[in-house]
Amino acid sequence: MFNLKGKIVVITRPSSGLGDQTARCFDKEGSNLVVMARRLERLRLLQEEVEKLDI
Repeated sequence: MFNLKGKIVVITRPSSGLGDQTARCFDKEGSNLVVMARRLERLRLLQEEVEKLDI
């Protein structure tokens, strides 16, 4: 596929569904994520889960 390591990726509505899974996939490939959504608590949950995977 493509080399996404270190690339900046902007994802809107990552607090559930397709946006959530897309964010996780880009993170897994080493991208730097910029996420925007209305539900701050869900964004924080996503952030915590993604940070655990990056260890």
